[in-house]
Amino acid sequence: MFARHKDAYKVLAGTGLFRSLEKALEDRAALQAQKIQQAALSYYTNTGSIYPPALGLLVVPDPKTGVGPLLEGGRKAITDP
Repeated sequence: MFARHKDAYKVLAGTGLFRSLEKALEDRAALQAQKIQQAALSYYTNTGSIYPPALGLLVVPDPKTGVGPLLEGGRKAITDP
């Protein structure tokens, strides 16, 4: 039974379906990295030239000012491409 699944994988891999999916996931990860960079730069600007010591600070509101979060999506936004 497993052999049939292996053959199906080979057939699908040959069609480019998996390459397209892989490319889409890579593009999504690159876009998310850009969003993280933008949020870090916003933090830098808002704090007077201090970068966030941890990315987790980007996904929660600033306790002092109440501004934020600078990055939507919670912890998943910084851990899941």
